[in-house]
Amino acid sequence: MHTSAQIVGFAALLASGIMAGFFWTYSFTVMWGLDRADPRSAIDSMQGINIAVPNPIFLAFFAGLPLLLIAAAVLSWQGGQTASLWLFAGSALIYLVGGIGITGAINIPLNDGLARASIPADLTAARDVWTTYTTAWMPWTHLRTAASALAFALAGLGFFFSAT
Repeated sequence: MHTSAQIVGFAALLASGIMAGFFWTYSFTVMWGLDRADPRSAIDSMQGINIAVPNPIFLAFFAGLPLLLIAAAVLSWQGGQTASLWLFAGSALIYLVGGIGITGAINIPLNDGLARASIPADLTAARDVWTTYTTAWMPWTHLRTAASALAFALAGLGFFFSAT
């Protein structure tokens, strides 16, 4: 029989894997693909992506993940599983700072700036807009990816210890 700690822990593990994959996809495929496109198309595409991403399903995972991780930590504590408690709590803290914190403090303001940009007809001017955006945006996305991957790994360990 599965305990509530295991069920919530598995949900937290699944959600953290989804969010780590989301950030990984941007770090290592989406942005590289947009960098290879005509910069006018890249700007237009990213503006569209930034409108589409904050949808209810995405936001449920993005904002709900720390709540699931904290719930898993609390349930682990109630079940006397100290290792799981600390692993889930650590995962929540890392994701809150590295996933949500960086997104809110840095990536969203950069996205908002790109949203206000008109798409230059001139290729060189468009390349300048796109390069300025990605040069600022990508290092933080790599950090969000690393933080989310670490949160996923810790949630995996937390789930493992909750099952033992």
